[in-house]
Amino acid sequence: MSGAPGGFPAGQHFIPEMLQKRFVDHRGMLWVHDRRRPERGFFRSTPKGIFKERHLYTVAGPDGSPSALVERTLGHVENAAGPVLDRVVEHVRAGGRWDLTSEERVLLLFFLYVQLKGCPEFFRGIPLDESMETFAEGLIAAWEDANGPMPPEDRERHLSADNLEDLQHSARMKSLMTLSPRVLEALYTRGLTVIHIPRPDRQFALASLPVVRLKSPSGRMDLGDPEVELSLPIAPDVAIASYGMADLNQIVHITHDTSIRRVNWELARSSNTIASSSRELLRSLTRRLPPPV
Repeated sequence: MSGAPGGFPAGQHFIPEMLQKRFVDHRGMLWVHDRRRPERGFFRSTPKGIFKERHLYTVAGPDGSPSALVERTLGHVENAAGPVLDRVVEHVRAGGRWDLTSEERVLLLFFLYVQLKGCPEFFRGIPLDESMETFAEGLIAAWEDANGPMPPEDRERHLSADNLEDLQHSARMKSLMTLSPRVLEALYTRGLTVIHIPRPDRQFALASLPVVRLKSPSGRMDLGDPEVELSLPIAPDVAIASYGMADLNQIVHITHDTSIRRVNWELARSSNTIASSSRELLRSLTRRLPPPV
């Protein structure tokens, strides 16, 4: 990562390096396909070079200087979840039974939620309450109520495309840092399933929209339906999923191709970028993919 004012990285990962590193091959590399740049085909990268954007989470601090508050907050969640993810992966690979504490269960559900909410392909798709121009006009009106007419050059600057873009980014970061009590309550009253693929010839992919939402048999997609599934691969052979009611906590070993392909297809279909240690897996997933919207 390159440096930035304030001593924090300009290149900020939305898929944590600690998660990516669980998917690399023996050389520490991943095969990657970016649907926005099909001319690149399948290319190789380390976790350091992918699933990141420049100043994705950087916001303006109280004094106007760049702040790493959002980036550091997400980092605290990742640091707390990392050791638990390590233990889960090792435990299920060894054939262990369910042994997560209630605190670990809640932490993993929260980590899953943050991985979804912090993904730019997710939060940029959520409509804001009002247009940024309307919001900026409101700020200008409030300033003028207190200070009198704003100079034309200042008004033009506040309504410029660059400033409106900054306001939109700030609004999205504020939303990212705001935890919905309703969503958290729904999440914490759901069960946690650890999914394991014991077959060495099958694996999950990693994607820029890393969480798959699978609709319930009734067609619902909201978390109020316990049969709606949220799945997050945390290793090539392990995923965590929010499913069922709170008393349904389990380890499930899957060997049939249908379930694995369903998760991988939804990851690939919904994401701009997918990665894997297996070039063949990427090749099979991208054959039928349309260009990104």
